[in-house]
Amino acid sequence: MGTRLGELVERLGGQLKGDPNIEVSGIAPLTEAQASHITFLSSSKLRAQAGQTKAAAIILSAADDLALHASFSGARIVSNNPYAYFAHTAQLFAAQTRAVPLPGVHPSASVDPSAQLAASAVVGPNVTIEADAIIGADCIIGSGCLSSIAGGYGSQKLGS
Repeated sequence: MGTRLGELVERLGGQLKGDPNIEVSGIAPLTEAQASHITFLSSSKLRAQAGQTKAAAIILSAADDLALHASFSGARIVSNNPYAYFAHTAQLFAAQTRAVPLPGVHPSASVDPSAQLAASAVVGPNVTIEADAIIGADCIIGSGCLSSIAGGYGSQKLGS
């Protein structure tokens, strides 16, 4: 699953210099990037490597863009903070590949009959859902968690 550069710039900002329809399917360091990757230039000391990268696109500063526009033939995304831009890009790619658990209750979970669970909720292994708890739509209760209502654990007043 890939992302078009135009979509990336729409979401994260920056200035795209190149074809907005180029699709990138992953991220990689300058020296390892291939034609389906996006990379970034974190230091002007690496401009020679940036000029040789095989990446489809590179995220860089305005100063580095001026220095590299002749030696790098791929698309360029100019950002005031290339490092942060690349971090956000990495988060987007991670979200695309993250496995989404199927709704339901794991067989090892303990759910009180009075609890209300939305049909789209996920209750993981060894979870305890206590009496009168309400688990809303698309909630994910991870392995080993305890879910209770207000007034449950930790609500006792000091000195009682």
